[in-house]
Amino acid sequence: MPFDPLTAVFDLVKTGVDKFLPDKMSDLEKETLKNNMTMFMMKESKAAGSAFNQLVLDYEGAAKDHGPFIKWLRGVIRPVLTIVISGAYILGWANPDTWSVEQMAMLNPAFLIILAFWFGERAIKNTGIVNILKK
Repeated sequence: MPFDPLTAVFDLVKTGVDKFLPDKMSDLEKETLKNNMTMFMMKESKAAGSAFNQLVLDYEGAAKDHGPFIKWLRGVIRPVLTIVISGAYILGWANPDTWSVEQMAMLNPAFLIILAFWFGERAIKNTGIVNILKK
């Protein structure tokens, strides 16, 4: 499954609420708090002027602030990674003697991220390839 930062933060919040507030709140209050925090994070991540969006801009900078080399590098990194990881996966699949089962299993998440990038998360989920690669 591709890495989704929002889901990771949601899971972190849920774990934190369960771990640090175990006996101080009822189950209903915990679920309400989790839902409220999740809704807040979703709204903040979608808002154009949100602190999250500003953090990303401060960290990475806007495209207009970078020179042509950085723009070119940003544009070429995903296709190059796609070629390298897909090539390694195909090489391991075509020549089973070169790669161990553990090494091939390590490529599965990277390959899944690439497929999700090019074809979209929904398309990948609908094909069932996620379940196949998890094995």
